[in-house]
Amino acid sequence: MRTSSIQRTVTTAAAITALTLAALPVDTFAQDASATAAAEVTATIVLGETTTIDGTGASVTADGVDITAGGTYQVSGTLTDGMLHVDAADAAVTLILDDATITNTDGPAIYIEAASEATLLTTAATTSTLTDGGTSEQDAALYSVPTVILGGDGTLIVHATYEGISSTVDIRMESGTVRVLAGEDGLNANEDGVSDITISGGDLYVETVAGDGIDSNGTIHISGGHIVTLGSLTDANAGIDADGEITITGGTLVATGSMMGIPGATSTQESVVVSFDTTLAADTLISIQADGIELLTFAPGIDARTLLFSSADLADGVTYDVYLGGSSSTTSVDGVYPPGGYTPGELSGTTTTELPEGGFGPGGFRGGRPGEGGPGTAP
Repeated sequence: MRTSSIQRTVTTAAAITALTLAALPVDTFAQDASATAAAEVTATIVLGETTTIDGTGASVTADGVDITAGGTYQVSGTLTDGMLHVDAADAAVTLILDDATITNTDGPAIYIEAASEATLLTTAATTSTLTDGGTSEQDAALYSVPTVILGGDGTLIVHATYEGISSTVDIRMESGTVRVLAGEDGLNANEDGVSDITISGGDLYVETVAGDGIDSNGTIHISGGHIVTLGSLTDANAGIDADGEITITGGTLVATGSMMGIPGATSTQESVVVSFDTTLAADTLISIQADGIELLTFAPGIDARTLLFSSADLADGVTYDVYLGGSSSTTSVDGVYPPGGYTPGELSGTTTTELPEGGFGPGGFRGGRPGEGGPGTAP
């Protein structure tokens, strides 16, 4: 770990800082959830005006479908007002969503009340959608009491009144595409000092109205995947926030919000933090470059005050230019533009990936130092 540090004062529109992260290993505890797709299916569930079940362990109820035994359940079709309820104590349950659409007007679309572990997979080339009403104690579109693992090769879209995906223990994302649009926190693991959110692969997009994008009352580990997470400016929310340490050892992370959780000392991948003097309006281009080469060109879909960017392309001791505005001739995905098409706007400042001493510059951002949690606490 370096003991020297550099603090650069930026007097233009953005105050920009960067972090150097200690080179220590970290375990992510991930497992290959996708392999479960090859397991024998216990029951096939086809949702509809008349729901049908072929197999054992599940039954149709007035509220939707109950799963009461361990096993693998393939779910397709549309449930317009009800839930998929898992109550299988001490048993592992895998749900394979295969073009499934589940809407519940007064509670979660999927409620995993009891299981030793729950795995949610999506089938390749399919899109499944969960929408909740958010009026029950289980205030998430996907609410799990045990650890929940997200994987597969398809797409999961979550529309949530309050929280998008919530677990009282851990959340692990290993593969697939997950898009969460939430009224409050996008991903939330809420056991104080215990919970962990681990992302080791896949594509994750989170956008919130009045919450944190990714929020853990314990720790967060990121070792892979492509993540864009937008926390709201309401109540000083963050794109990523943890009570404990945030560890980044791989993947790509783009996070915006009012404030931001800071990667800790066990991280091995460089990160930069950009703090703006005033609120950056939604869809304003931000470009981080080195010698004219784009590392990130991004337009957040909602207003932002702070941006955190972590990537294997960031190098120790390199000075980066940060531009605001301008245009890009390429087409964005979730606000991220492929490199090579950016026409620069205003140069807002430069920064070097060094550990700052004494705060994070004059732009209004005050985060935790590396090795600490973020500035906020998960509710």
